[in-house]
Amino acid sequence: MEKFIFTFGVGTPLGNRCQPIIASSYGQAREKMFEIYGSKWCGQYDEAHWKDVLSRVYVKISPPTPLDAITCEEVRPE
Repeated sequence: MEKFIFTFGVGTPLGNRCQPIIASSYGQAREKMFEIYGSKWCGQYDEAHWKDVLSRVYVKISPPTPLDAITCEEVRPE
């Protein structure tokens, strides 16, 4: 399972928050985000890319506060 971080648009009710989702794949995390928030979010990052964004983009401004992480059920092949 991997951690993916989702951001919300500036000026939206959750604009200063980010949503961590633990999932087995990029696609599974994305599906869960659409299930919960519809299309009312902005970007998706894997954990390594998110750390890079934090170090470059959020140098002079506060980073988004993480919401409680959501864990997707692991899909097991039959």
